[in-house]
Amino acid sequence: MVDTAVTLAGFNNIEHSLAGFGETARVLKPGGMLLSPDLVLSDPSSTGCERAEKRGLADLTDISRIDTALRTFGLHISGLEEYASGTWPENKNNVIPASGDRFSLVLIRVIKDE
Repeated sequence: MVDTAVTLAGFNNIEHSLAGFGETARVLKPGGMLLSPDLVLSDPSSTGCERAEKRGLADLTDISRIDTALRTFGLHISGLEEYASGTWPENKNNVIPASGDRFSLVLIRVIKDE
């Protein structure tokens, strides 16, 4: 069991993010923290969100869905800090293909419930 886990856009780079959340919850001590800078698409009706949904990545496209998925595993978002934003370029190799959609790069602080 660890006090702190860190991932660098890790949840945006695995196909089954729920498995990643579950593994994080398994290794964190109660009250432990996960720090994860991740991409968040700001418009749930965007092309990128639609494509992410089809690829099974939709839980990574907005903060409310991330929080809902985390709570399934006894984790919750305790803080957010946006440190970059912009327009995601069209690229078929993007994990979350956004086709010009607005995005934010957000530092997500997650705490494991006690």
